Amino acid sequence: MLANASLVHNPNAWSEKYNLLALDHVQASRMVSLRTAAVDVYDFLQKIYVLFPHLAKNKLVLASGSYGGIYVPHIATEIHQGNLALAAGGGEPGAKHINLAMTVSNPLSDTLSHFRWLTTRCQNPIANVYNDGTEVAPATP
Repeated sequence: MLANASLVHNPNAWSEKYNLLALDHVQASRMVSLRTAAVDVYDFLQKIYVLFPHLAKNKLVLASGSYGGIYVPHIATEIHQGNLALAAGGGEPGAKHINLAMTVSNPLSDTLSHFRWLTTRCQNPIANVYNDGTEVAPATP
């Protein structure tokens, strides 16, 4: 791979101050409940903090959409319950407090409503919310 001499380090890049951990939940041959998935994510996060203890102080933002958005509230609840247990002197041995800052979830819970919204949002010229770059947005008065 050839190095590009015009590339320079950006000290203000988001990756200088923030970490990104992406989890992809693929349903294999066995179905798991939302609760089981949330427990698995909590356990996974605890293991991440064992491997990278300096990250434990960082704020954690959970975000997902579509079907993944159904998982986020359950994961947030599991983290919150784990934090409460730790604060009360219980919880899993060796577990760390997870600094849950925010959850963003846009679940696909009603397929018909979701696709009505999506069609209106992306294709309604009156709404003009979406511009794919092939049309000029009307001037704002």
